[in-house]
Amino acid sequence: IPEMWHVFNWPETYRAVLPASNAIGSARALAEVYSVLALGGRRGDVDLVSPEGLAYVTAPTNREGEVDGTVGFPMRWGLGFHMGMYGKGGTLRSFGHAGAGGQVGFADPDRELAFGFATTGELAPEFNLWRFRLQTRAFAACSD
Repeated sequence: IPEMWHVFNWPETYRAVLPASNAIGSARALAEVYSVLALGGRRGDVDLVSPEGLAYVTAPTNREGEVDGTVGFPMRWGLGFHMGMYGKGGTLRSFGHAGAGGQVGFADPDRELAFGFATTGELAPEFNLWRFRLQTRAFAACSD
Protein backbone atom coordinates (compact mmCIF):
# COMPACT_ATOMS: atom_id res chain seq x y z
CA ILE A 1 0.00 0.00 0.00
CA PRO A 2 1.71 3.25 -1.11
CA GLU A 3 0.57 5.35 1.85
CA MET A 4 2.24 2.95 4.29
CA TRP A 5 5.65 4.43 3.42
CA HIS A 6 4.86 7.28 5.82
CA VAL A 7 5.74 6.47 9.45
CA PHE A 8 2.59 8.26 10.70
CA ASN A 9 0.45 5.68 8.90
CA TRP A 10 2.02 2.75 10.76
CA PRO A 11 -0.05 1.01 13.48
CA GLU A 12 2.95 1.24 15.82
CA THR A 13 2.85 5.02 15.54
CA TYR A 14 -0.89 5.04 16.27
CA ARG A 15 -0.20 3.20 19.53
CA ALA A 16 2.80 5.32 20.55
CA VAL A 17 2.49 8.16 23.01
CA LEU A 18 3.89 11.12 21.07
CA PRO A 19 2.16 14.26 22.37
CA ALA A 20 3.87 16.57 19.88
CA SER A 21 3.11 14.56 16.79
CA ASN A 22 0.46 11.89 16.74
CA ALA A 23 -2.93 13.47 17.08
CA ILE A 24 -4.48 10.87 14.80
CA GLY A 25 -8.10 11.03 13.73
CA SER A 26 -10.48 11.80 10.92
CA ALA A 27 -10.87 15.22 9.31
CA ARG A 28 -14.27 15.46 11.01
CA ALA A 29 -12.75 14.75 14.44
CA LEU A 30 -9.97 17.26 13.81
CA ALA A 31 -12.50 19.94 12.85
CA GLU A 32 -14.58 19.06 15.92
CA VAL A 33 -11.65 19.74 18.27
CA TYR A 34 -10.87 23.01 16.50
CA SER A 35 -14.56 24.00 16.60
CA VAL A 36 -14.40 24.00 20.40
CA LEU A 37 -11.21 26.08 20.24
CA ALA A 38 -12.80 28.49 17.73
CA LEU A 39 -15.48 29.16 20.35
CA GLY A 40 -12.93 30.00 23.04
CA GLY A 41 -12.19 26.52 24.40
CA ARG A 42 -15.66 25.62 25.66
CA ARG A 43 -18.82 24.41 23.95
CA GLY A 44 -21.74 22.84 25.76
CA ASP A 45 -20.43 20.11 28.04
CA VAL A 46 -17.01 20.14 26.34
CA ASP A 47 -14.38 22.16 28.18
CA LEU A 48 -10.95 21.81 26.53
CA VAL A 49 -9.18 24.92 27.80
CA SER A 50 -10.00 28.13 29.64
CA PRO A 51 -10.27 31.35 27.60
CA GLU A 52 -7.17 32.62 29.43
CA GLY A 53 -5.23 29.44 28.63
CA LEU A 54 -6.24 29.62 24.98
CA ALA A 55 -5.18 33.27 24.76
CA TYR A 56 -1.83 32.32 26.31
CA VAL A 57 -1.02 29.49 23.87
CA THR A 58 -2.15 31.47 20.81
CA ALA A 59 -0.09 34.60 21.51
CA PRO A 60 2.73 34.90 18.94
CA THR A 61 6.10 33.85 20.36
CA ASN A 62 8.38 35.02 17.57
CA ARG A 63 8.83 38.04 15.33
CA GLU A 64 6.96 38.52 12.06
CA GLY A 65 9.07 37.33 9.12
CA GLU A 66 11.37 35.21 11.30
CA VAL A 67 12.49 32.10 9.42
CA ASP A 68 11.65 28.84 11.19
CA GLY A 69 14.79 26.72 11.47
CA THR A 70 12.96 23.46 10.81
CA VAL A 71 10.86 24.31 7.76
CA GLY A 72 13.14 26.98 6.30
CA PHE A 73 10.55 29.70 5.68
CA PRO A 74 8.91 32.43 7.79
CA MET A 75 6.33 31.09 10.22
CA ARG A 76 4.62 32.69 13.21
CA TRP A 77 4.32 30.47 16.25
CA GLY A 78 2.20 30.40 19.38
CA LEU A 79 2.92 27.73 22.00
CA GLY A 80 2.50 24.71 19.72
CA PHE A 81 0.28 26.40 17.13
CA HIS A 82 1.11 27.92 13.76
CA MET A 83 -0.40 31.39 13.71
CA GLY A 84 -2.20 33.17 10.87
CA MET A 85 -1.05 31.18 7.85
CA TYR A 86 -4.23 29.45 6.79
CA GLY A 87 -5.46 31.32 3.73
CA LYS A 88 -6.38 34.71 2.36
CA GLY A 89 -8.89 36.29 4.67
CA GLY A 90 -7.34 34.80 7.78
CA THR A 91 -5.72 36.90 10.48
CA LEU A 92 -2.99 36.33 13.05
CA ARG A 93 -5.77 35.17 15.38
CA SER A 94 -6.29 32.03 13.26
CA PHE A 95 -4.27 29.17 14.71
CA GLY A 96 -3.70 25.49 14.16
CA HIS A 97 -1.15 23.04 12.93
CA ALA A 98 -0.28 21.26 9.73
CA GLY A 99 0.75 17.63 9.83
CA ALA A 100 3.75 15.91 8.30
CA GLY A 101 1.65 14.36 5.52
CA GLY A 102 -0.35 17.42 4.44
CA GLN A 103 -3.07 17.27 7.08
CA VAL A 104 -4.17 20.48 8.70
CA GLY A 105 -6.52 21.67 11.39
CA PHE A 106 -7.15 25.25 12.39
CA ALA A 107 -9.56 27.59 14.11
CA ASP A 108 -10.46 31.20 13.45
CA PRO A 109 -12.14 32.64 16.54
CA ASP A 110 -13.14 35.84 14.72
CA ARG A 111 -15.35 33.83 12.36
CA GLU A 112 -16.03 30.89 14.71
CA LEU A 113 -14.56 28.78 11.90
CA ALA A 114 -12.99 25.35 12.32
CA PHE A 115 -11.24 23.44 9.56
CA GLY A 116 -10.01 19.87 9.41
CA PHE A 117 -8.37 18.20 6.44
CA ALA A 118 -6.72 14.76 6.32
CA THR A 119 -4.66 12.95 3.68
CA THR A 120 -2.79 9.65 3.44
CA GLY A 121 0.51 11.50 3.25
CA GLU A 122 1.09 11.29 -0.48
CA LEU A 123 1.66 14.82 -1.71
CA ALA A 124 2.01 16.10 -5.25
CA PRO A 125 4.38 19.07 -5.65
CA GLU A 126 1.45 21.47 -6.14
CA PHE A 127 -0.44 20.16 -3.10
CA ASN A 128 0.39 22.98 -0.65
CA LEU A 129 -0.86 25.64 -3.05
CA TRP A 130 -4.04 23.64 -3.70
CA ARG A 131 -4.64 23.24 0.06
CA PHE A 132 -4.01 26.96 0.67
CA ARG A 133 -6.66 27.76 -1.96
CA LEU A 134 -9.09 25.35 -0.28
CA GLN A 135 -8.48 27.03 3.07
CA THR A 136 -8.97 30.44 1.45
CA ARG A 137 -12.39 29.25 0.20
CA ALA A 138 -13.33 28.37 3.79
CA PHE A 139 -12.51 31.92 4.90
CA ALA A 140 -14.41 33.37 1.94
CA ALA A 141 -17.48 31.32 2.81
CA CYS A 142 -17.51 32.97 6.23
CA SER A 143 -17.08 36.56 5.08
CA ASP A 144 -19.76 39.09 5.88
